[in-house]
Amino acid sequence: MMRFRSTALQVSLGALLLSSPSYIWPPSGIASDISAQDKEDIDNTIIRYKAAVGMNPKNPKNFIQLGIAYLTAGKLDLAAQAFRDAQKLAPDSADPYVGLARALVRQGDKHGALKALEEAVQRAPSDPDMHHKLGQMYMQCGKPDKAIASFRQAIKLNANHAEAHRDLGMALGDKGDLKAQIDEEKKCLDSKPEDPDALYYLGSAYVYSGSGDQALPYLEKCVRLDPKNADAFRLLAVSKAAGGDFKSALTSIQKAVDIEPGNKKYQELLAKIRTKAK
Repeated sequence: MMRFRSTALQVSLGALLLSSPSYIWPPSGIASDISAQDKEDIDNTIIRYKAAVGMNPKNPKNFIQLGIAYLTAGKLDLAAQAFRDAQKLAPDSADPYVGLARALVRQGDKHGALKALEEAVQRAPSDPDMHHKLGQMYMQCGKPDKAIASFRQAIKLNANHAEAHRDLGMALGDKGDLKAQIDEEKKCLDSKPEDPDALYYLGSAYVYSGSGDQALPYLEKCVRLDPKNADAFRLLAVSKAAGGDFKSALTSIQKAVDIEPGNKKYQELLAKIRTKAK
């Protein structure tokens, strides 16, 4: 019913902090967007940490920082090897396993990444962020029940974990429990009222439960915050059309088509609403 959607996070070397295992989890796409100056800085960082590894080959933090630098440069095989080297030196630390998981995700090995994250959680069972990331990985691997358990564990450890409430709601809605999804998305928005994904999931739940009028304010805010969310525009169009506002619905579905011109469902809905508007 719902599609798993996660807002992309932009990350720089300076933000990749060892003190928080979740530092290493944002989506890929960094290497292609960096400037020439950034590339030079990253290359210098790689040289610096390669030298640090050479001087102190038994310090796992040097290998982790080298792996992060390789990740930022898009050198995924080298990054994975650096994290594996760190694992040998610090087998009880979660950080190298989280780093390896991220490298494997970017290589397209979701199941390998899942295994690495499971290992990470075993080493940091009290970290709610770790359980949240594991839940996200379970969703990507098509294991919603395990994802739900992980999200709930994250919330058990931190009742105000907004992202865990958001993604738990998404997972529950995907299984058809729209009432529970609405409750969880609202809990997320209590802490993060500007979370576009939570707004989208909440609006979706209202639409699929037959309450399009209640969905409108959430979907309208969602597309303001995330104007590239084509499906939010589609749901907004459906809600407006259900209320008889075909002119506004036509504008919304046209935006969805503009964002994803190859989507046949959007094109078909555009044609239907255009006919109604006439």
